[in-house]
Amino acid sequence: MRWLVAQPALQLTVLAGAAVDRAITFAHSIELADPAPWLRGGELLLTTGLRLPADPDDQRAYLRSIVEAGVAALGFGVGLSHRQVPPVVVDEAERLGLPLLQVPLSTPFIAVVRAVSGRLAELQYQGVVHASTVLPRMTRAALRHGPAAVLRELAGALHGRVAVVDEDRSVRLAAGGSEVELPADVDLGRAQSSSLTTGEGVVAVQAIRAGRRVHGYLVVATSRPLDPTDHLLVGHAVSLLSLELEKPLRVREEQANVNAVVLEMLLDGSLDGRRAVDRLQSAGLPVRRGLSALVLRGGPADQLIGAVDDVLLPLRVPRVCLDRGADVLVLLPAAPAGLAAEITRAAGARIAPRAV
Repeated sequence: MRWLVAQPALQLTVLAGAAVDRAITFAHSIELADPAPWLRGGELLLTTGLRLPADPDDQRAYLRSIVEAGVAALGFGVGLSHRQVPPVVVDEAERLGLPLLQVPLSTPFIAVVRAVSGRLAELQYQGVVHASTVLPRMTRAALRHGPAAVLRELAGALHGRVAVVDEDRSVRLAAGGSEVELPADVDLGRAQSSSLTTGEGVVAVQAIRAGRRVHGYLVVATSRPLDPTDHLLVGHAVSLLSLELEKPLRVREEQANVNAVVLEMLLDGSLDGRRAVDRLQSAGLPVRRGLSALVLRGGPADQLIGAVDDVLLPLRVPRVCLDRGADVLVLLPAAPAGLAAEITRAAGARIAPRAV
């Protein structure tokens, strides 16, 4: 709106609601006593007041109605049905915080509509150009420097703050200045994609998902609503973060599967000890520095192995898990004190109240 008011050819005058930083999504002329049912929000509503009620209370009701419908501003054309904007309309618009623009008789409404449409097209093109610059930059950041660099690029492009949080709301990565405050009423378990308006702007949350596995949640905080270009950038960031956070897990899973096969061959005698040690060592398990062995039982193998990964994956500790039917054999590097007990507790939490 600030851009529109600054166009000298339109000769628009701000009569009320001087804070003209609102975004306009459309400009439309409606000469109805109650235009609210035909409004969707964000419009610059243009009227000559042809059907404006004469009663002051009804005039106030008219303004309250369009404000509730979400209009961005009211443009009142003078010189036809009204020589000037009715004082009650000016006072009520000021009270409601509704920007009120006086449109002189010399400025046809179509000129205002064309100006708005042209500016929206210009902004859309600028958004495409902006996205075409930022998207490859984000991709290069992911390839060269990982998830943290993706967040820095996204925060800079949105002029906001971004973070990756876990299900417990702890911040794993952040960029853009001060920490993002996630509203308490956001249910991360259900917030695959959501947006909330706060006193400081907008907070958007989107799940970082790879298949069925959720790696966390991307939280974006900006001082303004996200436009289509912003949503495109956020979606691209989520895709890159999903790939980057999934990659180590995929590699670890494949490595663990190979190690399990080697261990099984060692136990059944089809592979001699020295060759098994060499293969496990080359696959990332530091066998020669000593191993810890755990036997877990009392629950399904997938739950027991999941409990092992709950503890070891955040610590980036390699492991071999072998499902032996009645139990699960776990090999891992010589474990520091307390790690075995932590794995046991995690297994117990997954299969409680059965014993481990």
